[in-house]
Amino acid sequence: MQVSDNTISILPSVKREGATYPYTSHNGWMFSYIYNSREVSLRVAKESRDQFLIDFPNSFSIKHKKEVKDSIKTPEQWIEYQQPMEQLFDRSYLLTASLKSKK
Repeated sequence: MQVSDNTISILPSVKREGATYPYTSHNGWMFSYIYNSREVSLRVAKESRDQFLIDFPNSFSIKHKKEVKDSIKTPEQWIEYQQPMEQLFDRSYLLTASLKSKK
């Protein structure tokens, strides 16, 4: 969970939630979660997701045996590198912030 906490700390207003499956959300929209302990998934725009899946073909985000259409699973090797994770996390937050509030 250390990678998640380090990444989340770049946005002080965001707090990690969830015990079994840690996640972050904004205005009722989840924008990141950790599944199976080291699978970090982030919400991304469709265009970004399509390009990401070209660059990293095995990055489909899966949760409860179903593909999550608006998310990508970050490459496991990125977990050790804070900069790409922070950039993706920030973009994911900005995308989520642009969505109409569910609350």
